[in-house]
Amino acid sequence: MNMQKRYCEKCGNTGVLLDGSLCDCQLNTQEFFGSVSSIDVPELYQGKIFNKLILPRNLPHEYGNLLQDIYDNVISLRWKAHNVILCSPPGAGKSTLAYSCIEGLFRKGVPTLTLFDLFELKRIMLDYDNGRKIAYDVSDPEYVVKAPYLFVRIPRIVTYDTYDCIAYLLDKRVRRNGSTFFLFNGTWEQLIALDKGNVLKNLTGDGSYGTIERSSWEYIPLPQI
Repeated sequence: MNMQKRYCEKCGNTGVLLDGSLCDCQLNTQEFFGSVSSIDVPELYQGKIFNKLILPRNLPHEYGNLLQDIYDNVISLRWKAHNVILCSPPGAGKSTLAYSCIEGLFRKGVPTLTLFDLFELKRIMLDYDNGRKIAYDVSDPEYVVKAPYLFVRIPRIVTYDTYDCIAYLLDKRVRRNGSTFFLFNGTWEQLIALDKGNVLKNLTGDGSYGTIERSSWEYIPLPQI
């Protein structure tokens, strides 16, 4: 990644001001996309800056606060060695959060990858470890384990291999002090339905070391008018 970086005196290139608000240096998307050539972000999500106000009204306020907290702390590089599984319905802002963070990190020159699903990443890791041609034309496959922040989509159709794959990826990244965010379009109960060996259940904890903090949300009924 070759990007010319300009120093921002207001935020010190953190992207966040002292009051916690986003610095306007993060808003110059025209300059950003003029320099971006090697990060794959769908056009629909390009230039998006995450804000909890974009979330549907029938999601709990606490959910919006959580996603905003993740975004602010990742963009400012304050989030360290912490893992999360975020379970929520489709259309609940997970992809916007991921791509916003990915673009923000890329702009800062922080090693990062675009959003892949769990089994795509496993394929990349296996190709890299075995000296094969890397799948999906990933130019920096080592970022799967070395990038400080990685967003991973868990496929909606869960199989028995899902749990071992999560554990496999997590083990590699925890040993390199990375933070991993697993995104699932469903509830925690749906995710662990096939976890007969308690692989994922035994990984849950506070998100530090080799554990994953679980966070599961659903839509709530809106007041009738």
